[in-house]
Amino acid sequence: MTKIAVSQRELYQGMVELRDKLDDFKDWADKRFVSKQEFVPVQKVVYGLVGATSLAVLGALIAIVLKAP
Repeated sequence: MTKIAVSQRELYQGMVELRDKLDDFKDWADKRFVSKQEFVPVQKVVYGLVGATSLAVLGALIAIVLKAP
């Protein structure tokens, strides 16, 4: 066998192993992480709470500035 033939075989075997590992990672990630569709409602609630809190703090600061002598 030539050196090129051995290298191609090794390359192919490495690609097969990489594909298997990628499939295992995808299975693991599907179990561990949520999809974007599942995250959108949570994101909206959290953004709403952060916005309300920021607005309350900003309103309090403006009130303090306006009442200062």
